[in-house]
Formats: sequence, structure tokens, C-alpha cells
Amino acid sequence: MINNIMVSRRNFLNIAQKLCLSGLTSSLSASLLSAANTVQSTGNFYYQPAEWIERPLNIMIFPAAIDRYSDWILRRLRIEIAEIAKIISFIEPILLLVRADDMVLAKKLVGDKVDLLEFDVYSHWVRDVMPSFSISHERKLQAFNWQFNGWGRHQGYDSDFDTATDFCKYFRINYEDTIINLDPSAYDVDGLGNLLVTETCIFDIKRPHDRPWGQIAFDFQRYTGAQNVIWLHGSSGDGLSCGGTELLARFLSPGVIAYDAVDDHNAPDYRDRLENQKRLKNAYDRRGGAFQLLEIPHPYITKIDRNMNYYAASYLGFYHCHQHLLVPQFGDKESDIQAIKILKEIMPTYEIIPIQIRALPMTGANIRRAIIPLWVDVRTLLPTEDEKLFFD
Repeated sequence: MINNIMVSRRNFLNIAQKLCLSGLTSSLSASLLSAANTVQSTGNFYYQPAEWIERPLNIMIFPAAIDRYSDWILRRLRIEIAEIAKIISFIEPILLLVRADDMVLAKKLVGDKVDLLEFDVYSHWVRDVMPSFSISHERKLQAFNWQFNGWGRHQGYDSDFDTATDFCKYFRINYEDTIINLDPSAYDVDGLGNLLVTETCIFDIKRPHDRPWGQIAFDFQRYTGAQNVIWLHGSSGDGLSCGGTELLARFLSPGVIAYDAVDDHNAPDYRDRLENQKRLKNAYDRRGGAFQLLEIPHPYITKIDRNMNYYAASYLGFYHCHQHLLVPQFGDKESDIQAIKILKEIMPTYEIIPIQIRALPMTGANIRRAIIPLWVDVRTLLPTEDEKLFFD
């Protein structure tokens, strides 16, 4: 039986690759857990699947940051979060974390198909304030708290600081605090041993740490199973998130990397993006093969609203959801249409779902940043009524 076989980390990734490419659907999450059981128990390595793998649950947060945004932005933000949650609910299970004071409004906006959980939350950046989730060799969900510090203790840091640990304690999930200050949206994995990350995000002065390059690569390998770390330069023009991958380059499917193409020579990070493209062209996967690179147009703020100072607009803020791709639309009609056309051509078996967002990018977020996948339905980890009575 597979449960009694101890294999190397390399063979474990080979198993994961076969699972990723096999086309399994409803049994895939269970298969990944079974594969994770074959990792050597002494290695302390974990496996983080690709986001195109079907999962039993997705998590979102209903924003409660009433003191951070204007009434219009917060109202629009809640509508956008609710619309995305409703769309996902028709594809995969979704759990929306909601403050007690906002529960009535949240129920009104999302309807009956979205599960709501009363929780002490503040920001809608679920990727920032929540941990990342991997699968352990014990076939259990393992959380890693990346010590998100509100980009230098700004942006509601005090209100968000305990969200990750509170969530893990509530659902009885094993968790570990990392040394690096990071948000999980800063990197991307393909589940096949490859990881994308940017230098500007990892080594930003607002996220201080003394980890050298080699140690950081080892950390990523331990937390995600990725043996091949692809370092992009990032973006010095993105002052809020420091140039995370979700604005610059993402794994679209096995062997395919989509990147955000800026042809505006006056863009503040134009040279940064040229450097990113150069590194992508010279990058190889874990097995030594080249990636297929897909250029995605960039939406321009001037075509949306000339008065905006910051707008985190990139079609790479897409989110995989079981043969569906949720793609942001920003109001730059030419680029919006072109991005959808390109994605439909390269992913003919997927249903591409365009979603208009306005408040999310105004607050430094996008579709992906507002959702995080879980590889185990954590609702099954809650104590039963008998357990509650026993421990009480």
C-alpha cells in the first residue's frame, strides 16, 4: 500500500505532477493528501499544490475597515467581495469570514449559497493577513504564518495581526510562524516544484529580515515543496505591495507563465519589467525545460480615471476555480477585451469569467488577493458537540 512506502522528495514531486496533469476532479484533493503521506517524515518538507487544482474550500473576508476607506469605497468593496463569493459558490464551496456587526449586511449581499462564519476580521486582503496552506507528510493541513506586518506596520496592522493565528486556533490547524515578513500573494507555485517570487518584495525595507538568498530559497522549498525558485526583479514602481508576482507574472497552467506586458516607456517601472521579461526568458523549470511565456496586456489608469494616484491593475490577479478562471476587468475596454481573448485561446477547456472590479484595485487588491484556497475542508476540523461538552 502507498501509505507504507517512504519515498524521496523528488519522487513525491513526481507523484504530485502526475496528479496535477491527470485531470482528476472530485477525488483529487484526497489523492494529494495521500501523496503527501509518502514524504519522508524526517524531512519536515511540505507540499503546496497549484491553484488550478480543485479544492474543497475557499476562504474570503468581508471587509470591516470602516476607518480606513471612504464610504463609497467601502460600500463598493463589499459589493465586489460579495459578487466574487457568489460566483465561486456555484463552482466550489466558499466560506466568508464576517464580523458580527456586518453579518446582516453580508447575508443580504451574498445570498444563501455562501457559508458565513462570524469572525473578528478587519481587512479584505485575505492573502496578506491569513497564512498559506500546505499538506504535511502526515496528510494534514499545515499553515505557515508569514508574519505580515502591514507593509511596515501601516494599513491596519494592529487589527490584522492576529487573524492568521486566530483562524488556525479556531479550526485546530497546525501552524508555524516563519522568519520572513511576507504575504502569500507575493509568490506563486505550480505544484511541480517551481516557484516564482520577486526580489523587491522579499528584500523590501518595510519587511526587515536577515535571511540570505540561499536560506530564503530553502525556506520556500520547505514550506511549499518547490525545489526551483525563479527570482524576478519585481517592481520599484509599486509602492504598496512592493511588486509581488500577482501583478507581474503568474503560473497559468503546467509549463505556462503569463506575464504583465507594459509597453509604456514612461512607466515608472518600465525598466524593471524589461528585466523581469529577460529573466523569464532565461528561466528553466525543475527538470531543465523552458517555460512557455504568455504576454498579457496591461490596463492603463489613464483610460480608467486620470485622477487616480494608485491602482493595482493587472489581469494576473486572476483566480483559478475548477476549470474556471475569474479574470478582473478594469474599464480599459481595449485591454479588457484583449486579455479575455488571449486567455480563452490558450485555455479552450476553461470557462473564462470576466469580473468588473473598481474598489479592489483602488485598495491595492485584486481577485486573487481576496481569496485563498484550502486543501482540506476546515469545517470538518471543528470540535463536535460531544467534544465541546467533554472539554468544557
